[in-house]
Amino acid sequence: SNITSGEEDWLGYSTRGRLRVRRVGLEESLNERWKAGQDVQTEGVLMNDDDIRPTPRLIALMVNTWLTAPHALVGVLTRVAQPGWYSYNGRWKFHNFMLPRILALHGRYFQLYNQGALREARDYVRDQEAHCDDVVLNLLNAKYGDGTKILVDKAFWNADAKDLKDDGGITNVNGQNRKQLRLECLTHLRKLFGLKNMPGCSLA
Repeated sequence: SNITSGEEDWLGYSTRGRLRVRRVGLEESLNERWKAGQDVQTEGVLMNDDDIRPTPRLIALMVNTWLTAPHALVGVLTRVAQPGWYSYNGRWKFHNFMLPRILALHGRYFQLYNQGALREARDYVRDQEAHCDDVVLNLLNAKYGDGTKILVDKAFWNADAKDLKDDGGITNVNGQNRKQLRLECLTHLRKLFGLKNMPGCSLA
């Protein structure tokens, strides 16, 4: 993987040496996203994909919300994931699945993701083509946290998050329907974790 680390500017914002920045290349699999954070020294981590440029106001809202519930997943993009059902529809009032494209979370999740007991789950993420690392994260939140997921108010981020689009488009992966692959992901990984479903999330 391609990992760089240091006290440097982040997304064009000056960190003034007060923010530890880590950039991760995902050439091998999305497991790399979590492997890179195993030695995180801070309690809180703000992670985002490189095609998203959050504004300082959005960052402040996410971090301040996370500080009120340090073991929650605090994010902007959600899904509905239940046995036999996976929805991309962002209009649902109920959500129980948080995407890590932009997320505030506790550093402990990186250690949990890389624990020896999850080797089979990580192998599945590596081999399956539907970006299933987020399924593992949400199941970790349900099993080892209290299941809390906090959605930052969409009325706020729609005006404030540049390049943040959530069209929920259903695409094909090597001729297979991605939504069906996601359902397979959920079914397989829920069994590995011994969980029937995931708790819902609240609105910040």
